[in-house]
Amino acid sequence: MRPLYGQRLWIMEAIAAHMEKNGWAPTVREIAAAVGLSSPSTVHVHLMQLQREGRLHLGGGARMIRVLNPSELPGIKLHSGVEQPGSSPGS
Repeated sequence: MRPLYGQRLWIMEAIAAHMEKNGWAPTVREIAAAVGLSSPSTVHVHLMQLQREGRLHLGGGARMIRVLNPSELPGIKLHSGVEQPGSSPGS
């Protein structure tokens, strides 16, 4: 897998930091605010690309983002087992 850089790296770091701090994934608008983008649709395009690359899994809800390989983000102590709102263990 190619290394992350630029806005996609910032987005992954923002997601991981939010999950580490709060215990749940951020919304697209929260990600946009965290990385300084004014358009949530730009964030959505990046999220879709990150999912295609196998870095994220996007569920059907606003906070249903799961980082698939947290070890890519050095300095962030996030485990992929963080519970998502509305999810049950093992889902």
